[in-house]
Amino acid sequence: MWGQGWIRGTVTDTAHTPVPFAIIENTRTHQGTLSDLQGAFQLQALPTDTITIRCLGYAPYRGLAYQITGPIRLVPQPLEVEPVIIRPGENPAYRLIRAVVQARPRWDPHAHPHQYLSYNKLTLSLPNRSARDSLPPYLFLWETQTEKIFAGPGREEERLLAQRTVGQLPIQSPLSPTTFQPLSLYPSWIELWDKRVASPIGPHALDYYDYDLTDTTYQGTDTLYGLRFFPRPGREGWAFSGHLTVSFPDAALRSFRGALAWKGGGTAFSYPTYLRIEQLYEKLGDTLWFPTQLHSELGLVVRAGNTGRYVELVVRTRSFLQAIQVPPVETVAPRSQVVLPMNPQPLKPTQRTEPLSPEEETSYRFLDSVVARTSLRQLSALWDWPNLIAGRFPIGPFNLLFKPLLLYHDAEGLRPQLGLETHDRISTSWRLRAWVGYGTYRWAGAQGTPWRYGAEMEWGRLALLRLFAYDDVRERTLPRLLDQAPHTLPGTGRVYENLNRAYPFRWEDLVRERAAGVFFRVGPWGPLQPYFQGGFYQRSALPDRWQGYQVQLGLMYVRESTFFQRGSTCLR
Repeated sequence: MWGQGWIRGTVTDTAHTPVPFAIIENTRTHQGTLSDLQGAFQLQALPTDTITIRCLGYAPYRGLAYQITGPIRLVPQPLEVEPVIIRPGENPAYRLIRAVVQARPRWDPHAHPHQYLSYNKLTLSLPNRSARDSLPPYLFLWETQTEKIFAGPGREEERLLAQRTVGQLPIQSPLSPTTFQPLSLYPSWIELWDKRVASPIGPHALDYYDYDLTDTTYQGTDTLYGLRFFPRPGREGWAFSGHLTVSFPDAALRSFRGALAWKGGGTAFSYPTYLRIEQLYEKLGDTLWFPTQLHSELGLVVRAGNTGRYVELVVRTRSFLQAIQVPPVETVAPRSQVVLPMNPQPLKPTQRTEPLSPEEETSYRFLDSVVARTSLRQLSALWDWPNLIAGRFPIGPFNLLFKPLLLYHDAEGLRPQLGLETHDRISTSWRLRAWVGYGTYRWAGAQGTPWRYGAEMEWGRLALLRLFAYDDVRERTLPRLLDQAPHTLPGTGRVYENLNRAYPFRWEDLVRERAAGVFFRVGPWGPLQPYFQGGFYQRSALPDRWQGYQVQLGLMYVRESTFFQRGSTCLR
């Protein structure tokens, strides 16, 4: 019977005698169990998972989980097992790994031209979501169908054929099997984002890994060896931990499950914590063992707003390869390229290799309705535009700043301005920033050049120390409504007439301000964040000038973000 993700049953022979200690395995998850003395077992599985049952002296059983509705009868089969001689003095797993490395040129997918279709799915979720939370199980879903043609290193082409996203958002990027992991694990090194990890089956595997032989099973004429691998002492930062299965006599990789704890990398706003990858291989005739499933799970920590709190997220991808051809029937351009259509075709249910789970369907319905209510479809033409008010656009090791891009002031008219700052690639602990602007109209009372400029240097993120200097126009200190007053304000004693406009100009209305100083903000104490600012200031406007030192002590109240905790504020 099947229910709530578990299958239960009994294993018997043709005489209805219970078969104890039979091996029951879920080929998708590689989790397994043994039948008890009465032949009973239970195993976690989805309805579409393939279940295999093996026992010495019986023919193997293979079937889908939902088909297991009663006792499973195994057919007796005589089996002659050749003796295996293991000589003391060497770990037998080492000989297996050496054989896999030696057969690498034959089985490496990148050593053969190939072509395949793939169905890919990405989900974003909260690992610690409460059962009573109003958010859906997944905060984002994305599905694609892609086609990949590999003719050789530097000559490959990937096409986005169809996609489905939450609310049909216009994402112009091909989610593919290799988004979070490489197709081949045979090279010496595996590139994972900003990490470079030694491969457990690469030429230098024994320098970075130790191995244990954990299991041996027989599948037809093949012998499958299960190996546990883990980093050697001092190699933890460059190595996986996990399990793999190799098939002999081919000495080819059959399955791989590896985990990597992330140390370092990322930015002050987000950083990865772990990465798990999984690959399943199938043999294409007698020509090639090729990966048919690539799955990954990435743990992320993201800063929630300006509160200093961090939220844990989990990104999972699942990719299923099909229609694999070696060699491919099509040709590609003499260079690598990614083909993205302007309007990708919507993904059809028949293109899904794996059906959606009930949780995924629920999340789609909820998030589609949220996107529809916010009218994001009407803003699709602006989706790829940078934020022109206070945005950053990366250019190599720098960010181009819009601070803001256009600023209007009575004395200067329309002022265009731009800035430049160092990117986190240069340093995540300090940052240099500079900006410059030019006033298109200049009032006669404002002294100096129409050029406005400033520079800053910062250390830290939550606790922040900033040195600044600028030559700018001071913002208004009183409402614009007072500009209409025909008399002097109490305590000022001055009214300046501007011949270029029909209302009086006050001392408080506009002055040129030059300053140099320091700003310091300590880390948040709950919702409170104290700060200090002090410096030398010079303000001038015809005919007066003021200069002196100014010191400020302040306390900011930061409302704690509920972005990831309440569905009603999901798009706040």
